[in-house]
Amino acid sequence: MSTTDTSATTGAEVVETGGDADAAARRSAFHDFATVFAYLYLLRVPLLTCGLLLALPLAGLPRDAVAGPLLRGLFDIVDPQTSWVAVFLAFGLLTLNALFVAAAVAITARLILLDGHARFDVDPVKSSRGLQLMVRLIPLACAAVLVLGAWIQSWTNIASVSAAALGSTTGIAIFIVLMTLVHERLWEDVFVEQQSFLSTNNFVVGAAGFLFAVFARVVSLTPAGFVDSSGRIWARHAFALLQFLLSVLVYVGVFLFKLNWPFVTGGPPRIPTLCLVLVLAMLVCWALSGLTFLFDRYRVPLLTILVAYGTVMSVVPWNDHFFQTVHHDAPHMASVPADAVLRPRANKAAIVIAAEGGGIQAAAWTARVVRELQRDSRACGDDFDQALVAISAVSGGSVGAMYVLDAYRGGRLDDATALDMAVKAAEASSLDEVAWGLTYPDLIWTAFPFLKGLYRPFLVKDRGSALEDAWKRTPTLGRATLDQWRADLVAQPLRTRPAVLFNATVAETGQRMVFGTTTLQADRDDRGLREFALDFPDVDVPVTTAARMSSTFPYVSPAARVNRRAGLDDQYHYVDGGYYDNYGTATLLEWLDKGLIALGPDIPKRILILEVRSFPNDTTNRPNGRRGWLADAIQPLTTLYAVRGAGQEAHSNFTAHLIRDDYDRLIDDVQVTFPAHMFPDRPDESPPLSWHLTADDRGRLEAAWHDPDVVSARVRIHTFLRLDDGAIGTSCIPF
Repeated sequence: MSTTDTSATTGAEVVETGGDADAAARRSAFHDFATVFAYLYLLRVPLLTCGLLLALPLAGLPRDAVAGPLLRGLFDIVDPQTSWVAVFLAFGLLTLNALFVAAAVAITARLILLDGHARFDVDPVKSSRGLQLMVRLIPLACAAVLVLGAWIQSWTNIASVSAAALGSTTGIAIFIVLMTLVHERLWEDVFVEQQSFLSTNNFVVGAAGFLFAVFARVVSLTPAGFVDSSGRIWARHAFALLQFLLSVLVYVGVFLFKLNWPFVTGGPPRIPTLCLVLVLAMLVCWALSGLTFLFDRYRVPLLTILVAYGTVMSVVPWNDHFFQTVHHDAPHMASVPADAVLRPRANKAAIVIAAEGGGIQAAAWTARVVRELQRDSRACGDDFDQALVAISAVSGGSVGAMYVLDAYRGGRLDDATALDMAVKAAEASSLDEVAWGLTYPDLIWTAFPFLKGLYRPFLVKDRGSALEDAWKRTPTLGRATLDQWRADLVAQPLRTRPAVLFNATVAETGQRMVFGTTTLQADRDDRGLREFALDFPDVDVPVTTAARMSSTFPYVSPAARVNRRAGLDDQYHYVDGGYYDNYGTATLLEWLDKGLIALGPDIPKRILILEVRSFPNDTTNRPNGRRGWLADAIQPLTTLYAVRGAGQEAHSNFTAHLIRDDYDRLIDDVQVTFPAHMFPDRPDESPPLSWHLTADDRGRLEAAWHDPDVVSARVRIHTFLRLDDGAIGTSCIPF
C-alpha cells in the first residue's frame, strides 16, 4: 500500500470515528432529554400542585388580573371588624397550612426523584445538595408567595398588624415542632419500639402503626421502589407516611377548629377560604402522588384510574346532590296568581323589580338599591315599600332580594335596623362556607358516596347546603319557607310582603324553573317554563333553599335535585337562573302580562319596571387578534360567554320595550345600573363574581349610590310615585 493510500485510509477512519462520536453525543443528549421529560411526567402531581400555589396569587391579585373577580376574595382573609384573636388565628392557620402543602409537595417529589429509577425503570437522578435544597426551597417559596398575597390583599383590613405577624410566626413555630419533635417521637414509638394499634393507648401512635401495617402489606405486593437491597422499607417512605398522618390530623383539626371558632373568637364560625383551599390541595397532592407512584410502574394513567373509579361510584344512587324539602304548614295555598298580587294596587302606582344575577356583587347592589330607595321614600313622603308588589330575581340578585323581603315588618320597610341588617347580610362573605363544604362533605362523598346512604340527613349535606346555611343570618330567615311568604301575599287586611320569583334553570331541559310565592300558572307542556309549586304541590321549600337553587353556579354550589324517596327517585337537576335569563325580566314581564290580562279594569294606575343592573354596561369588545388552533379550540366557549352577556341584555331590553308598547302609557321602566369609573384617580377593578367582597368592593358599592346616573334614576323613581302630587325635580332626594 502506498503512502497516499495509507493517508487516505487513516483520514477515512478519523472521519468515521468522528462521525460515531457525534452520533453518540446526539444519542446521549437525546437520552438525557428523554430522562428529564420522564421525570417531569412522573413529578406531574407535585409540580401541578406547586404551580397551582403560584398561579393563585398571580391570577387573582394584580388589579388587571384575568381571574381577579373570582380569586381576589381568596386572599382577603380578615374582615375590618375582625377581633385581634380572629386575626391571629386566621394568619396562624393560613401559614401552617401553606407550610403543610409545601411539605407534601417536597416529600412526594423527593421520593420520586430518589426512588423513581427503581420503581419506573428510568435512569437514577444524581442526588446532590443543590437538588435536595431545590426540592425544599421551591415549595417553600410557593407557600411564602401565598401568605404574602394574603398579607397584601388583607392589609387594609388588618386591625392589628401585631396579631397577624404573631399568627404567622406561631404557624411557622408549630410547623417546625411538628416536623421535628413530633416526627421524632412518632418514629421512636412506631419504628423503634414497634408499637401497634392494639399495644398502645396513644391514638396517634396507634393510627401510625395501623397505617404502616397497611402500607407494608401494599409494599409486599409491589416492592420495587419501596425497599432497599435487603428488603427493608426505605426510611424516607416511613417518614412520608408519618407526614401524611400529620396532614390528615391537620385536616381533622381544621374541621374541629371551625366548630369551636365561635367559642374562641366570639364571632361566626369562619376559617379563611384560602386555608381550606390549601387543606384540600394538601390531601389531593398526597392521594394523587400515591396513586401515580403505585400505578405509573404499570403504565396505567392517573386519569384512567380516576375515570374508572368515578364510573363505578356513579352506580351508587346517592352519588348525587340533593336539596331538602319540608312539609306544608296548614293552611297551604298551592298558588297565588299574578292578578291577586296586583289587585290591591288598583288605581294606584305599582313597582315591580327585576334583579340581575352575578354573585355577591348582585346580592349587595340589589339590597342597597332597595334600602336606599326606601330611605329616599321617607324623605319624599311616598310609599315605595308598599308600591313594590313583586321581585323577579336571578342568582346573586335572588340573595339580595331574599334579605330585603325578610326585612319587611307588617307590610312596611320602616324598621331601619332590619333594613340595615339586610344590606349587611347581603354583603357578608359566604366563600368560606363554600370552601368548607367542598373540603369536607363533598370530598368525602366524592371518594365514598355510599356513606351518604347510611344516614338520611347526609344526603342534603354538601357545599350547597353549607352556602345555604351561611345565608340564614337572621332568626326569621332561618325558619322562613315559601309557604309562609306566600301566605303573606293574601294576608288581611293588607298583604305584608311583596311576591318573589326566584329564577333557576332545569339542567336537563334548559327550561326556566321558578321557585315563587306567586305563580304564572304555566301549562305542563310549556317548553319554556316550569314552576316548583306546580310540579311539586305536595312539598314546601325553605326560602334560603329557593334562593340557593337560583344561585347554583355548579363550580361553587352543585346542581341538585329534590330529595325524594331517600334519593332513589330520579328528578331534574336545577342550576343558576342566569343560564336562561340573567336579568330576571323574562319571568317578570310574563307574570306581569298575565296578571294585567286577568285583572281587567282593576289594574294599577301606572306600573314601573325597575331593573336592578349589578354590573356596569359593557362596551363592545374590540378585536383581540387571537388566531390559530388554540383560538379555534376556545372560540365556542368565549362566544357563548359573550352572547350570555350582550345577547341576554339585548333580549331583556327588547322585551321590556314590547310590553311598554302593548300597554301604551301604563308601563314605564327605569334601570339602576352599577356605574363604572367612580374613582378618577385610580382604575376600577372588575366587580367580584364570587361570594366575597373586599374593603375596596364595599367602598365602590357605597360610592355608587351617588353616581350622577344613579341619582337620575332615583329621581325618576320617586317622581313616578309622586305624580299625583304634581312632584317634579330632585328636591326630595337626599344627597
